[in-house]
Amino acid sequence: MDRYEPKGLRLYERTLVVIGNLHFPVDMLRYDNCIPAGEGDANEIERSLSGDEPIKIRVIELKIVLREKKRQPTIARWNSRGWMVLEFDGTEMVAFNERGDQDKLMALYWAYQEERKSREAK
Repeated sequence: MDRYEPKGLRLYERTLVVIGNLHFPVDMLRYDNCIPAGEGDANEIERSLSGDEPIKIRVIELKIVLREKKRQPTIARWNSRGWMVLEFDGTEMVAFNERGDQDKLMALYWAYQEERKSREAK
């Protein structure tokens, strides 16, 4: 990891993938200690906040830095903001999301996958 680690403090960097169609909950970056994984993800966050673009399904990849190896993101908190955690460090997390929001967000996810397939087919 390319970060300063004080003696005795070990940091673990993991990947977190979230999906939603509301404004991105920027406060979650601080709360779960995340940063956008790349420029495209940062741009998606910015577009979700600008209001210039129609509301659409967004899948955003984040890097999360943890002090404890087994700690996970706060899935219920993401759910309360209208977003669903799809993957954490390559493991599907759909089953861990709150049931009420999961059905709506899974429908969005499958619509997103169909939209992506049709774009790739062109």
